[in-house]
Amino acid sequence: MFELRMTYPATKQLVERYTCGDCYILAPELSKLTGWKVAILHNSKNSYLKNPNAWYSCHVFCISPCGQWALDINGLTPLKEMKSEWIDKCGAKTLYVCEDLDDYQGVLDVWPKASSYDKRLARQTARRICDKILHPKE
Repeated sequence: MFELRMTYPATKQLVERYTCGDCYILAPELSKLTGWKVAILHNSKNSYLKNPNAWYSCHVFCISPCGQWALDINGLTPLKEMKSEWIDKCGAKTLYVCEDLDDYQGVLDVWPKASSYDKRLARQTARRICDKILHPKE
């Protein structure tokens, strides 16, 4: 069986950084470059607006306009596969797709910052991912 997965050749350190804490920094940078919406897999059925204390993010990434693809540090993955992976890793139950980056900022405002915030590195990494995955050089 054929499996479509366009990977980004990130270092082990970058994959760990952007799947274990800093995905919330990388996702908006990817969104700015692609125009894709930021999506959040989390383990609460409650909206963060109703109950900020119940909100726990498992993974933040971008979702394609057709809703079939997820983009993160690992590259382009079918959304169904991404959801399954994060259900297994941390019990993600709900997908929340932010309307825009202002909506995403509202989500960020209720989260404690989990890791070192390096927006410059996230911006550079997002550019490299987009250059490799979305604009392949032939």
